[in-house]
Amino acid sequence: MAAAGNESIPVSFTDDSVPVSFTDSETKLAQETITPTRSSKEETDNLQDVSAGHVLGDERKVVGFKWALAVLSMLSSTFLFSLDTTVVADIQPNIINSFGEFEKFAWLGAAFVLPVAAFNLPFSKAYSLFDIKYLYIGFVTIFEIGSALSGAAPTMNALIVGRIIAGVGGCGMYTGGLTFLSVATSVEERPFYISLVTPVWGLGTVLGPIVGGAFAESKATWRWGFYINLVIYALFLPVYFFILPSMSFSPNLSMRKKLARFDWLGLVIFTGFCVSFIMAMQFGGTTYGWKSGSEIALWVVAAATVFAFVLTQIFHPFVESTDKFYPARMLKNWRLAILQWATATGTATVFIPIYYIPFFFQFAKGDAPLISAVRLLPFVFAIVILSLLNGFFMQKLGYYAPWFFVGGIFGLVGGALMFTVTAATSNGAVYGYSVLLGIGGGCLLMSAFGCVSDVVEMEDVFDAIGVLSVMQGFGIVFFVSGASIIFQNLGVKYIKPFLPADYSGDPHAILGGASNDVFRSFTAETRVAISEGIVQALSMTYGLTIAATALTVLIVPFIFE
Repeated sequence: MAAAGNESIPVSFTDDSVPVSFTDSETKLAQETITPTRSSKEETDNLQDVSAGHVLGDERKVVGFKWALAVLSMLSSTFLFSLDTTVVADIQPNIINSFGEFEKFAWLGAAFVLPVAAFNLPFSKAYSLFDIKYLYIGFVTIFEIGSALSGAAPTMNALIVGRIIAGVGGCGMYTGGLTFLSVATSVEERPFYISLVTPVWGLGTVLGPIVGGAFAESKATWRWGFYINLVIYALFLPVYFFILPSMSFSPNLSMRKKLARFDWLGLVIFTGFCVSFIMAMQFGGTTYGWKSGSEIALWVVAAATVFAFVLTQIFHPFVESTDKFYPARMLKNWRLAILQWATATGTATVFIPIYYIPFFFQFAKGDAPLISAVRLLPFVFAIVILSLLNGFFMQKLGYYAPWFFVGGIFGLVGGALMFTVTAATSNGAVYGYSVLLGIGGGCLLMSAFGCVSDVVEMEDVFDAIGVLSVMQGFGIVFFVSGASIIFQNLGVKYIKPFLPADYSGDPHAILGGASNDVFRSFTAETRVAISEGIVQALSMTYGLTIAATALTVLIVPFIFE
């Protein structure tokens, strides 16, 4: 946000709570105030009237056991959101056995994170205008509705729709959890509570395949990978309603004024771009041929919508410049641009291995889904440990650029080694390669959020965090979808020579995991040959990791002033 005044943003609390200013997650920002920028003088006066008599840094009044429950509920929603980002990585064979339609399997992951790219900024805006408590509860409920639909889905299309709905709610509840921990804490304690979010998010992300695999191999079936969210929702629902304080930045603004502060046109066009772009990537080479009219039409729509979006952000006559969907002034900050790319690179070093290392162990070593997911643990530990060390030393030493450079180097080396993997590669070698990728991911994935206040003006931090979140979500969508394109197209190419002459099914169905029914119907000799071809295709997906990390290594040195 651009500065527009000298007053800190007040927050109206009910339930005997007190107001504090909205700040970033790091120590520097926690000790500063952010000036209101997206309100007229009349609206700012209304805000000041509500908070008369309160000062920044007042101690919170939700304390003791109630406060512990409130924090736990916020962190649980963060954990569930990150868990659902990757929970489908290891249950894909089971889902394909239930529904078929392997060509749509990449949508199971992409559909959930697509709303993060499309809606993160408007959801952050919504929390600055509406009651934080009830908006948060609404998003959690949407997440649970999507989870219920995903678990009960009778078809692949219904499951994808459920994942999209859950993604919308998950994005909103994740943003709301960060907002709550920023607003409801005092200046002194705020950095500590916000610092809890990163390891919880990282832990949920890397445990997703293990949790999904455990349910898939139990009598509960893969559907409980989604139903479990409903159980946790029911557990914390009393906390949401009876312990969380009601808070609002803009209690005196009319609904009309609040709605007028949204860039609805920008939101619709940007969402159209995200959907058409992902459809073009997902359908290319599978549903549609790359040169088919339908595929070309999708790319044309994606190009047209992104062009229209840029125009609306420059010439949009119906909203103030500070209320436009994308904070265009951020484009001028090249240091922030480097952080955005480093964040996207983090998704390439984390999510491609999460989705495809289990497939390696299933096809090359004959592991069951749960065992193949457990083999991610060295990768998991590397990410978690490096994330914690990263956060601690970055704050202590005050240097952040070296972390991105080191992360890029480890990610590059790990990706290059995974690119050489064959069906004969030993388990130990793959563990070692995955640890290198985990170190890279731990250094890259969340680090930018911890140092963003050093590369933008203090009043721009909130918007910069939103931009980083969008890039993180878009990075997941892009790299997971890109890896899926490589895997599906090359996988079919590599296995076709080994298919029995009488096989008349879709070759894509064979790629759904070593436990799927089609793969198990072949002879042992055929399965070995097909597995070698599939592993070769899996190794090619790491070309994306190599390219992303190589560029990061090249550009990170320019982040120094």
